[in-house]
Amino acid sequence: SDRDAVLFFGREREREVIAANLLASRLTVLYGSSGVGKSSVLRAGVAHHLRAMAKRNLETRGHPEFVVVVFGGWTEDPMAALLDAVQSEFADVFGPELAPSERAATPTDTLHDWTGRLDCDLLLVLDQTEEYFLYHEQEEGQGTLVGELPELVTRPGLRVSVLLAIRDDALARLLDAGEPPLAAQPRDKRDPQVSPVEILLVVDQVSLDEDAAAGLEGGAHSDV
Repeated sequence: SDRDAVLFFGREREREVIAANLLASRLTVLYGSSGVGKSSVLRAGVAHHLRAMAKRNLETRGHPEFVVVVFGGWTEDPMAALLDAVQSEFADVFGPELAPSERAATPTDTLHDWTGRLDCDLLLVLDQTEEYFLYHEQEEGQGTLVGELPELVTRPGLRVSVLLAIRDDALARLLDAGEPPLAAQPRDKRDPQVSPVEILLVVDQVSLDEDAAAGLEGGAHSDV
């Protein structure tokens, strides 16, 4: 919220680094110990900053260029709930009459259709992803997060970028997700429709230092 953003003082560097990763890369992982401030930097910092950018784009160019969705509802059916959240955000930004509602065979296909129809990028910020593995430990296959994630971040032409925030003790489980696992995705796979900076790497890691828990002043760093 605007009020939370006002309280987010002195963390601009972390916000800028993480936002830049999200805008430039198909997959960004923000990891750190419990309590270091991952949710705070994402919700009050990164998401608020990027939504303000999109609003300025809308005012000056007539189009937001991208839409930001922050999601952390892992208890029920995560992918259905995620699509609900995306649809709601599209309705807020473009208006209910323009927001698409038809869903394709898979969540990835649905997001491909929606972003193409609206001609915009979708920035997905998935918070507290370790809870997904807590509530859905045995989940796999098409239509699940672990089944869709590799396709979401490697399908050529798909205008979706994903930022996953996760506790460091669950990071290995994330990288083992999918078939083939995220950690096994080819590092030289490229989308011929985008510029060379959009190389589809396995992960662009932004790590929050545990020592920065009080104010994040210890800094974030990008490591490909």
